[in-house]
Amino acid sequence: MGLGLLPDGAKLVGVFSVLHDSHLRPKIITPTSPAKLSNGWKFVIRFQVGTGGLIAKGVAVPLMAPSFTSHSFSMNQRLMFLISGRATTVSCSTFEVEVEAPSSGVLAPSGYHLLFVVNGGIPSKGILFQMQ
Repeated sequence: MGLGLLPDGAKLVGVFSVLHDSHLRPKIITPTSPAKLSNGWKFVIRFQVGTGGLIAKGVAVPLMAPSFTSHSFSMNQRLMFLISGRATTVSCSTFEVEVEAPSSGVLAPSGYHLLFVVNGGIPSKGILFQMQ
């Protein structure tokens, strides 16, 4: 049984999709998709969270290289968590977090990746980034 993360933030477990539709689910405001990114760049992600607010565990920002499927196996899916600062409050339901792109093309090769904001284990919808 495998585990994957879909662009809409749903978790794929085996053949079942688990979608979080919750007041805790983040929504990325900026940057917009598709965006371009180079290794080592620092950038700010602005996002909103519903009435549940931020979870005390903090916010994680994973970057995922989409997989390709061959012979019914999902191969090459690569997930890494970006180095990020603490989320700061912009308004009552809007937050910002500064993150740093992977430092090398070995960690995040050129091509398209999906970026998520995770609040308390609940992922946002992914936005598309092109690593250069």
